Amino acid sequence: MREAALPFLQDLYNATRTTVQLGVLRDTQALVVEKITGHRALRMLSRVGGLVPAHCSALGRAILAWSPPEILERIHEAGRGARGGQCRGLVRRGTALRPLGEVVAAVSVTGPSRRRHP
Repeated sequence: MREAALPFLQDLYNATRTTVQLGVLRDTQALVVEKITGHRALRMLSRVGGLVPAHCSALGRAILAWSPPEILERIHEAGRGARGGQCRGLVRRGTALRPLGEVVAAVSVTGPSRRRHP
């Protein structure tokens, strides 16, 4: 998956000039599979190969937004606090867009709010 996504991640980085990450869900956490940053990268806690609680990351929440209820329940039972409504809200707001088929990964673009494009 990383190799297939890398050219698209690089294009996205070139277009935004800000941090781009690819992640997948591993149990109740988001695993960062790839990360592209420039020489003026933001300080971020995530690193390639690192795990972040799914409900605390854009990558994880985007995947959870399209996950079956049993996944959300497992995260909630683990004390992670992710509830269906919280993640489903991303879908309603258009924050987590889904292509056809099952969602197995997510891409995030992270940068300072002053550089955010409409």
